[in-house]
Amino acid sequence: MSKIPSLDGLRAISILIVINTHAAHNASYPEPLSKWIPFEGDFGVTVFFVISGFLITTLLFNEQEKLGTIDLKNFYIRRILRIFPVYFLYLFVVFLFDKFQQIDIPANFYIHALTYTTNFNLSEMWTYPDHVHWLLGHTWSLAVEEQFYLFWPFVLLLGNKNIKWVLIGLLLFSPISRVLLVLFRSQSLFFLADFFKYADSIMWGALLAYLWKYAPNMINNPNNYTWWLRSSAFIVLVVWNIYQHLIPSILYVPLFRMINSILIGYLMMSVIIIQNDLIFKLLNHRILASIGIISYSLYIWQQLFLYSEEWVFGDLWFRQFPENLILVFTMGILSYNLYEKQFLKIKNRFKKV
Repeated sequence: MSKIPSLDGLRAISILIVINTHAAHNASYPEPLSKWIPFEGDFGVTVFFVISGFLITTLLFNEQEKLGTIDLKNFYIRRILRIFPVYFLYLFVVFLFDKFQQIDIPANFYIHALTYTTNFNLSEMWTYPDHVHWLLGHTWSLAVEEQFYLFWPFVLLLGNKNIKWVLIGLLLFSPISRVLLVLFRSQSLFFLADFFKYADSIMWGALLAYLWKYAPNMINNPNNYTWWLRSSAFIVLVVWNIYQHLIPSILYVPLFRMINSILIGYLMMSVIIIQNDLIFKLLNHRILASIGIISYSLYIWQQLFLYSEEWVFGDLWFRQFPENLILVFTMGILSYNLYEKQFLKIKNRFKKV
């Protein structure tokens, strides 16, 4: 299929939000830069999740339509070649840095990172002394993505009617799981809350892909994306995030991520469908699109350089502004072009549509 417009631009915005939030941990980062964006790093990750659910589901639908089925083997080979090489290289670099600086990252942190299960270990990681968890902390979101990849192609093989009910079930259970996680933390593994508490962000993206395929007249209708509606959705999103601390916990726990995901999904579709305005041009500008293309690389490597000087071994020169940001983007560019692209060339051999 031809490339879906605007998604690279949205990825760029997402990673810039994450970088801004993480860079602000260091006192050398200019305060105005850390305050002007009304969104936090978790919001940027939510955008990534919505995009991922939408894109992966769309690609699998297209493959299923053209081939009559989903080639599971090729799907997982493609995912492995895209995700594993730079991820495991990063873990190796962290391991070397850990030993050289004697940070003493616990072995089980590495085990969870290596097995893509960090999201099931966050309680221990966040409470570990001296922010030792930081270098592996961002692997939780990659774990959620991998867990989604493990089961979602099998769901799509169930057929249209069954997909619909699985989607509805997951979308309903995710906010419930967040409440259960608060009430029954010690039993959370039994209902996989550490996955489902984030899953609705991905599922909202998957739902939009489902509607794009099975209800195109509704999704593609420009009247659903008037300037007034889009502006209103964005304003609500900004206000919802700026004043999140005022939301009562009884509403915040189940609804905060869900509302973000719904509004992000709506705005994502608007910049895919409406292609004749300034927002579309900005999101598809080559500079923003280029940042989006290397956003995964940037997300992987930024954790090394964006670090508070108050944390263990946090005052090294390459973690000070502006050197840290220069190194983040330099590392992302080099990683993608000199290393990851070699695996992407192999990955393309396993594309059938």
